[in-house]
Amino acid sequence: MARANHIHSGCTGMMGSDPWGNVELLTETRSFPSHRKRYQPLDAWRERLEKILDYYADLPESYGDVITYVVGSRDSFGKLRQRSHFMLIHEGWENHLRVHGYVVHAEIRNDKIWIHYDGIEDGITDELVASGVPKDCIVLAFHPPEVREHTGYAIA
Repeated sequence: MARANHIHSGCTGMMGSDPWGNVELLTETRSFPSHRKRYQPLDAWRERLEKILDYYADLPESYGDVITYVVGSRDSFGKLRQRSHFMLIHEGWENHLRVHGYVVHAEIRNDKIWIHYDGIEDGITDELVASGVPKDCIVLAFHPPEVREHTGYAIA
């Protein structure tokens, strides 16, 4: 495989609204009137990631007595509280066997979305890109660094 030359350490951001009608993704921080907060792309990406995982959590299970839910951490950075980790989890029983485990684990780290584990059949990365997250801001952390450079996504 050829190395993807367009991958770099900085995220580019994109303009436009996503397919779910969320607020516009901004390439830089902008000031809104005083009644609105300052908005950055990471805020939009957190919302989009959570919305995608909520969609999968709401899908009905076709087997057993299993529920799926989204868990998000709130790691503290000074006075701000930012969501860092997002997990989609299955929990319940199927044919007298315990079902419990992660379906997806993603993290916001260093201004990028790190996908640590993705057990969704087609993965969530295409949905993230379709919602406005640039590929160079998504790290497929489940691949070793030497493989990531060939994926078309960020290396780290």
